[in-house]
Amino acid sequence: MSRSVEIDGVGLHLGRADQTTSDWIGQHEALKQLLACWLVIDEKDMPLTPRLVGTPGIGKTSLAIAGARTRDQELYIFQCTADTRPEDLLVTPVLAESGKIAYHASPLVTAMLRGGMCAGRRQSYEREVLGQPRTAAGSSSLRGIDCGRRDHSRAPGIPLCCHHE
Repeated sequence: MSRSVEIDGVGLHLGRADQTTSDWIGQHEALKQLLACWLVIDEKDMPLTPRLVGTPGIGKTSLAIAGARTRDQELYIFQCTADTRPEDLLVTPVLAESGKIAYHASPLVTAMLRGGMCAGRRQSYEREVLGQPRTAAGSSSLRGIDCGRRDHSRAPGIPLCCHHE
């Protein structure tokens, strides 16, 4: 697939899907429950957007990767940090080598445009800030976004719209 798209005459550079090749072993019930959250029976159904919570290193991201692979969808991982702002979830304007502004889609927007899934992976930044280990991480399927909604990024002239395909 193309690494860029044009929306209303504005070029948008897309992110890369996760290329992890490991297999999900054990805990098939957890994978089954995650896949059940994304199950759509009727055209009007909206999948759930689960939040995977647990201590670091127990396999939350691996579970999201296994779920996306089972559904044969690309997975894009958004690395959340202590200074992540809401606008970082959309489009970021970057000064290119040519001196022009290049617009880069976040993993979330890339997943929306390609019909993939996005997992928000929170970094263990509280350890540094609070001196304590992290205890929760979020992961959600992009499929739960309201498909009738139109969101506007901070990049001028790039409206974003999610729809079923």
